[in-house]
Amino acid sequence: MIVYENKFFKSKCLLLIFQKVYSDFLQEIGNKAMSPFKNGKIKLIIVMIIIPFVCNAFQFWIVDNILKFSPSNSEEMELLKEGEVCLGKKDKDEIENEYKLPEERNDMEFVVINFDKTT
Repeated sequence: MIVYENKFFKSKCLLLIFQKVYSDFLQEIGNKAMSPFKNGKIKLIIVMIIIPFVCNAFQFWIVDNILKFSPSNSEEMELLKEGEVCLGKKDKDEIENEYKLPEERNDMEFVVINFDKTT
């Protein structure tokens, strides 16, 4: 929980710095975005409910993905660095094997039972 709070605090600080540096530009964007809406109640709903909900959901999604990311071994990290998709514990052969017909699969054991009484 402390890690989440630390990331959350840092992101809020970065957001504050961003808003201070680009305040004039953000003011122009806000004026242009709200100009189609003449009703003050609609503007209030957009500014106080819709925009914060979307921004918080996006921020939570980003922080959650950062916290959950933890490759279990160096091999997975190398795959990620090379741009390959990390597929968890299964390797390529295991995944291809799942889509083969039973007689083509190499992970199944077949037992032959001989019912001939002569042997």
